[in-house]
Amino acid sequence: MAAELELADLLRNLKWQLQNTFYSLHLQRTVIQNYESQLQLLDTIIRNYQVQAQKGNIPLKEVVRLKSVYLSINNNRSELAAQQIENTQRLQLMTGLKTNVIPSVDTAMFSKIRSVKTLNELQNLASAQRPDLKLAKQNSFLAELNYTFQKQLAIPDINLGAGYDQRGGAFNNQVNLGIGIPIPAWNRNKGNIKAAEFGKKSAEAVIQQYQLQVETEVMASHQNLLRCLNDFQKTNSLYTKNFALVFQGMNDNFQKRNVSLIEFIDFFESYNQSLTEYQRTKNQLAIAAAQINYVTASQVY
Repeated sequence: MAAELELADLLRNLKWQLQNTFYSLHLQRTVIQNYESQLQLLDTIIRNYQVQAQKGNIPLKEVVRLKSVYLSINNNRSELAAQQIENTQRLQLMTGLKTNVIPSVDTAMFSKIRSVKTLNELQNLASAQRPDLKLAKQNSFLAELNYTFQKQLAIPDINLGAGYDQRGGAFNNQVNLGIGIPIPAWNRNKGNIKAAEFGKKSAEAVIQQYQLQVETEVMASHQNLLRCLNDFQKTNSLYTKNFALVFQGMNDNFQKRNVSLIEFIDFFESYNQSLTEYQRTKNQLAIAAAQINYVTASQVY
């Protein structure tokens, strides 16, 4: 039983590491795709501007400014790509897969997360399901049994005997009765009892420590989930499909010279940051929900 609980706790930790890596990889992949889409657009604009600059229709400094933005985004993409390779390798090692892992997150999951259980419900669930707490309780039960057993050994074994001898004793038809008590009769097994009592109290203290650890972990995870859910709901209410339409309109007006380079770059960078923040809040919410599963050792989400 103890080996099974230790294995369950090991698998719980492995699953947590797997989920963390999975969601990080998903975030990196999504942001990289956004970066690559923007880089393609910038590449087209830069090539067109270079032609116009060579004709003298626009100043060369505008081309340089666009290239600077391109390089900045490309550097961000390269950093994320390096992290993506590292997480992909880690995920392959944990899953035993040799092919590239392409993470996919069901968007319906975020609607389910909005239904948050109470702190008391989560703590009761964790107290009943956590393998490490179960193992501590089992060790305490075994320590209690050992303490009871050692106390039983302290009771002297009294042996009673009876015998009959027709002619061999001092008297004919002699009936003999005997009683045997080990020496010393008292204070037996005192050292083992003390050790067992210490083991019992130590196991009880370990339970209290684990119980406190479980409660504080669940409380922190619950607070973190509420915070991440609040951030996601705010960001989700602000981020709509109009973002893409406005971006396309800005791009078209920039191409027609109705929007200045400074205005376009400011909007471009703000739009890029908004996309990244939106994906970041989604990722944080997913990890916060996975953390609830981890600290309760249950599939809450």
